[in-house]
Amino acid sequence: MSMHSHYKKASKAYFILSFLQFIGALILLYLVITIDNVEISIQLIYPMIFLFGGSIALLITAIVKQKRSHRKYNTPNISRREEDLFQANRLMLVPHVHWLREYEYYALNGKSVARIREEVEGWKRVVTFFLHLIKLRPYLKKSIIVENGEKVLFYLKKDWGFRQRYRVYNENKELIASYKMNLFNPISQYATIYDENGNIIGKNDGGFSAIQFKIKNNNEEKLIELKYQGVPLEAMELFSGTNGDIVDFNRDVLTDEEMQKFVLAPVIVQLHFR
Repeated sequence: MSMHSHYKKASKAYFILSFLQFIGALILLYLVITIDNVEISIQLIYPMIFLFGGSIALLITAIVKQKRSHRKYNTPNISRREEDLFQANRLMLVPHVHWLREYEYYALNGKSVARIREEVEGWKRVVTFFLHLIKLRPYLKKSIIVENGEKVLFYLKKDWGFRQRYRVYNENKELIASYKMNLFNPISQYATIYDENGNIIGKNDGGFSAIQFKIKNNNEEKLIELKYQGVPLEAMELFSGTNGDIVDFNRDVLTDEEMQKFVLAPVIVQLHFR
């Protein structure tokens, strides 16, 4: 997927959300006008104002995304070369629409090297929005695939309930790693990383805000570092104004085998905490 397609798809999603919130606000406005009970009418005014304001904000976002989709991006389409992902020193992690849990890894030349998307199609995609609003989605079952332009590279699975563990499978559906998210640490967005045998191989510590977090191995060596909404100078022309994060991979320490287990660490943190 090109940057043009990315912004075009995002703008469409925000237009739909804006329309749905506007319809909801109109329904509440009708109830406020027609209901005889003054107390109930007053209680409906606040969510009505919230929906109207949200609709306007989403509409503005959609217009901005649409304008960006018309910019001329001198970039190729999605890469079919696995090495563009697995041998990278630096990538941009760009969200499509947060409530759909879709992300994209871009190389600094603008080429998309991996797309991460939840396996939700049709009407279920609409349901996910409401589950996201009422804060239930983190506790529901998830099935996520990671693909490039040619094939599926990884499968991500999470069971429903409070046990927040993401399991990572390779293209052959063999377990290669798992991530246990710490729900009960209010001062740190934290995850423990395990190999396929259940041995701890690393950890993520995102601090309180996860504006900048690091993935470390058992020797406390930094493997991956994410800078929230950071854009490197060498890619400023392509990614200026993009709501994405810069991800640095320490290839002096991170082996090719470890890259398979750790490359999705920033994505899993985004899926869980944002």
